[in-house]
Amino acid sequence: MDTLEAFERHRALPKESIPVVSGPLKEPIFRIKVDPDLPCNWQHFGRASIFFLDDDIVLKLQRQHPVAQLDLPSDDILLLLSLTGFSTSDLANETLARLKDSPCPNLAVEFDMGREGLSFSERLTPVTAVWAAATKNRRRRWAVEMTSAFAHLESLGLVPSHIAVQDLGIDRTGRLKLISFANCPRRPSNTTEDDEQELDRYRRDMDRAHQRLACCLYYLLSGIDTDNGVVASMTSSADDLRTLRETVRRGEYQLDPEASAVSEIIQAAWMKRSGTTTTFAQTAKAVRGVLDGLGMEQESELPPVLTEAYYQSLDARCREWANAQVLDPDWMGRAEYEVECEKVGYYSV
Repeated sequence: MDTLEAFERHRALPKESIPVVSGPLKEPIFRIKVDPDLPCNWQHFGRASIFFLDDDIVLKLQRQHPVAQLDLPSDDILLLLSLTGFSTSDLANETLARLKDSPCPNLAVEFDMGREGLSFSERLTPVTAVWAAATKNRRRRWAVEMTSAFAHLESLGLVPSHIAVQDLGIDRTGRLKLISFANCPRRPSNTTEDDEQELDRYRRDMDRAHQRLACCLYYLLSGIDTDNGVVASMTSSADDLRTLRETVRRGEYQLDPEASAVSEIIQAAWMKRSGTTTTFAQTAKAVRGVLDGLGMEQESELPPVLTEAYYQSLDARCREWANAQVLDPDWMGRAEYEVECEKVGYYSV
């Protein structure tokens, strides 16, 4: 629901202040030469491309635009995306290290190859592809698993402020897992009241994270993705958008009856009344208590969880595939790429 504010600000800008840059599509390169027949999903990422190796494994490749092939300054954004690809990769590796010591059954498993520019993870079925066929009891279980994943990320000092319905997947045993969580903002450490800017950023991130949880929770119970509704409303007038936002902020958005049992949690998040005052562990406990009372699929009704041996076999397959690939000689490491950027007058922040 917080997406409304971005749309309003965009609409408020004078048309002449919104530059539109058009030009030929610039193809990125990757750490390895990629088979053009490899199925690719371009949906989520600006700094990485997602490929499906098979039914079990997803390949994620960091994108890089050769500096010499860009037209500057119009292609500055491509340099920025290429540079930030290195920092987001660092964040992902840090998250993976934290999860090794504290794994969670409701987070997609990532495989650490220790190689710059590429990574692997288990492949999941998008929840949107199976939601309609699921029973209400299973949907309620998914809702509990989703909130548990948010709570676990919070316990690791991560703030899942960008998770959306498209980041919810189902593994082969029917359990829900989050993807796209590795680059979550971090909770500030050793922050005092004097660090007001850092604290403000953290509060905004937490507000967004609670709103993200509420949107995912609402979808899992009702089948309604409010993000899609907001995007569709872009054709509405600015006044209509403002009215919708004000309705949401007052807690008067009409919820589907299937989500009525957790309406207070959803409305509080959309009204920005959760933020740093409510932990995700508290939210997860409240959601479980309510939905378990309504009737929820239990652990005993599901197949056994995927074993460590299964994931070890996937890891071995990933390594075998990676070892067989041809490296792209034009790919640059971070230091080399930064030097090339500086030669054309572009400096990383």
